[in-house]
Parts: sequence; C-alpha cells; structure tokens
Amino acid sequence: MELPFQDISLRRSYQDPEETENYNLYNGQKKQIGDCQKRSLLHLAESLWSLELERTSYLILLLVVLFSSQGGQLDNLKDVDRFQNQYMMLLFRYLQAKHGQEKVHQYLSKIMTFVLNLLTNAY
Repeated sequence: MELPFQDISLRRSYQDPEETENYNLYNGQKKQIGDCQKRSLLHLAESLWSLELERTSYLILLLVVLFSSQGGQLDNLKDVDRFQNQYMMLLFRYLQAKHGQEKVHQYLSKIMTFVLNLLTNAY
C-alpha cells in the first residue's frame, strides 16, 4: 500500500546557507539579550544589597519606587508624586531615628543614587 504525500518531509532542511546564517544570528542575539538582562538584574541586586539596609527600610524604599510617576501614563501624577514624597520623608525619618542625624545623610545619599539609577534604567 502506498501512502499519499510521500515526498513531504516534516524535517526542516538547513541546506540554504542564508537561512541558516539568519537562524544562528537570531539565536546569538537572543542569547546576548538574555545575558545582558541577567547581568543587569545581578547588578541591580548587588546595588540593592550594597545599601546595607534592614527590612523596614527596604519595604519603605519599595514604596518610594512603586509610587514613581517616571515613565508612566497616569492621570493623577501629582497624587503619585505626593505619595512618593511622603514615603521618602517616612524613610528619612525612619533612618534618622534608627541611625542618628550623623549617618542619615550618608544612607539617604546612597538610597537616592540607587533610586535615580533604577528609575532612569541605568541598570
């Protein structure tokens, strides 16, 4: 018994060098993008770790970053900015109470550099 469509093959042929080159180029670019994203995330994690904050400070910092009007299409940008400022002041007062007036500016400087880099996609 003879099967219909015997000449059709489900295997892909890589005989065409241009097609193979494009395929390899695409996979290479995908790998480079993935590697770049991994390095970026690792750099972000290292920067966050280098802030040497305790859990409460990290949670307040998370709120500062979440309430950012940077790059968003929001109707109530003034409210978002107001909330971000309130959480920034809360973080300042918390760090001041926890570490004293002498070290609060040092911590805040490191935190603001981190937030600025994060919001401007420097990572």
